Amino acid sequence: MRPFATRPSLKSSIWVAEGSASALDPAAVAFVADTRSDAALRDGLNDMLPQPIEVRRGGIRAAIAAQQKAPNPRVLVVDVGGEDEPLHMLSSLSLVVEPDTCVLVIGDSSDLALYREITRGLGVGEYLAKPLTRDMVARFFGPLVRGGSPEAELVFGGQLVTESFG
Repeated sequence: MRPFATRPSLKSSIWVAEGSASALDPAAVAFVADTRSDAALRDGLNDMLPQPIEVRRGGIRAAIAAQQKAPNPRVLVVDVGGEDEPLHMLSSLSLVVEPDTCVLVIGDSSDLALYREITRGLGVGEYLAKPLTRDMVARFFGPLVRGGSPEAELVFGGQLVTESFG
């Protein structure tokens, strides 16, 4: 099993660079099974992308089939909802997706162990449980779509206090 890249690097910015994917190729493609997730992804991400996210009907199986035939987008969102073995399907996806593609996953389960295995074990950028909202998508997927990391934007700050003895 080949893990996904854990975080996008400078090379994997969604902006089309010289010698990379065509400017006509979508920067982000999503494969979702329901209209509510479709709407949340469009509403939450379109302002962050150089062109609208391309949303296709279908889940992870459709994503695997499509990525075998087409150039990989910079950001790929896949729906594992309804899958009996989402980890196995994500492992299959990892075989057809380039390492610099930022993979984001949505699904039905809010199980913490599944979240950890998907994000830490497989190296997926982020996992969100349905039902999705515009704000949820913008907050958690947005930083990754822009080429950063979610931690950088979700840290609210703090203060370092030092004490010297002597």
